[in-house]
Parts: sequence; C-alpha cells; structure tokens
Amino acid sequence: MGKLDGKVAVITGASTGMALAGAQLFVAEGAHVFIQARRQDALDDAVLLIGRNVTAIQGDASDLADLDRLYDTVKQEKGSIDVLWASAGMGEPGVLGEITEDQYAGEMQARLANRSGSQPWELLPRPSNANGMPCQLHRRGEMRRARPDAQPAPCV
Repeated sequence: MGKLDGKVAVITGASTGMALAGAQLFVAEGAHVFIQARRQDALDDAVLLIGRNVTAIQGDASDLADLDRLYDTVKQEKGSIDVLWASAGMGEPGVLGEITEDQYAGEMQARLANRSGSQPWELLPRPSNANGMPCQLHRRGEMRRARPDAQPAPCV
C-alpha cells in the first residue's frame, strides 16, 4: 500500500526535471497524476516513462485558459485534487545584482498566473484549523476562517 493510494495529483511543468521525477514517485506511491507542460512531444515521452496512472494535458501554466482546461479535465475525470505542485517556470539567465525590474516582473507574472484563478482551489480538500473548523481558500490562495466570529485559530 502506497502513501498516496487513491490520491489525485496535478503537476505543472512536469515533462522534465524534478517535476517529472516527482510525478514518477507519486505514481509509484499510488496516485493518479495529471501532468501539464507546453511541449506535446515532451509530455508524450513523460507518459511513456511514467507508464501508468498518468494523464498528460498540453498547456502553458501562465495561460489562464490552459489552466482552466487542465482543472476542468481533472474535475471531470477525478472530481478533486489532493496534491497541487505548481512547478512550471521559466526565466532568463541573470547575474545577481544585475537583474532588471522587467526580468523580475516577467518571472513573477508567470509564477503568479498559477495562483490567480479560482478553479484549482475549489478542487482541493478544505484545510481546517486545530479546532476542526473549515477554512476558505481565496483567489490568491490565502486561507481565512470560514466564520469571522469563530475563535481565532490558525488555519493550516
């Protein structure tokens, strides 16, 4: 019995590197993994390498329409997400201290696009605080207490 038996994982940028290795590990531990990347040929290779319990969806994690399509597919096929690994990224080489504001802004835009839509959060399990009270995930991923009048306790 694996640590992730019956769980559903979504990993963006999962056609190479650590995210691909993570997808392999998650499948080995029993999860069904949805992987997303921009290049279909790389996704096809990743699916062959992983072998089972994997669904590949071509798309760009910085494109909200592609993210919507990814999460719509997950919702239709599995209903919810247990693990979300936003690994997609890009960047320009730069020397520390010489990175421009434009380089920084471009990288942040790509990374924040993974968190700007509301759809992925509605598929994640609801976290709760130490008292078992459910928390709400909001558009930017921050957690707040479901009832403002409830006793303060951190949502984890």
